[in-house]
Amino acid sequence: MQYAWSFKRVGYREICLSYAYQLLYQAVVCENEEYIASSLEKRIENGTLYLSQHYCDHALTIQKLAELSDTSEIYFRKLFTKIYGMSPKKYLLLMRIDRAKYLLETSDLAIRTISESVGYGDVYSFCKAFRKMVNCAPTEYRKRTK
Repeated sequence: MQYAWSFKRVGYREICLSYAYQLLYQAVVCENEEYIASSLEKRIENGTLYLSQHYCDHALTIQKLAELSDTSEIYFRKLFTKIYGMSPKKYLLLMRIDRAKYLLETSDLAIRTISESVGYGDVYSFCKAFRKMVNCAPTEYRKRTK
């Protein structure tokens, strides 16, 4: 725009005006995208807050989170994935595995106790999920980090 205005060639005013409209359009689009994102977050806020506070509850379901957000389960999953870039199930898994890693690093609790405390019903499913996410068994992880 500065180049067109400085050299004042044929049609420079129209070119500058075009650039100004493009800038205005970008400003409006960005503002609307932020508004839409924040309104979507507010829509499922109750469910996400409950998830962050009760992620260790083995009875936690997406249905419960959707009910708290007053949405259908499918819509909750869709909005959650759009906002966080992953499904609620994967997000829950990451939170549980991160907590388990912390407990493995900082305590001498048995693997069974850790698996129960992070929301797994049995040790086998916990070890399977942990190995898939961290690429090693919980006992190996504990040995590496201590």
